[in-house]
Amino acid sequence: METKIFSTQFYSPKEIGMLLKLGRTSVYKLFRSPGFPAIKIEGSYRISKEAFEDWVKKNSGKEILFAA
Repeated sequence: METKIFSTQFYSPKEIGMLLKLGRTSVYKLFRSPGFPAIKIEGSYRISKEAFEDWVKKNSGKEILFAA
């Protein structure tokens, strides 16, 4: 039987902000938006690198707007 080692890496909101060149407020709106595959653990948001890459591919060419 093969043992799988957990190797998924996660991005923090700060890292997502740097990657997307977004400010803190916009990043947290993104993390709370429907369809963004983030998780929240003990008050801290994270998103797996794989989930983020999939989300970017799925939403390329789309305009992302946040409700006021």
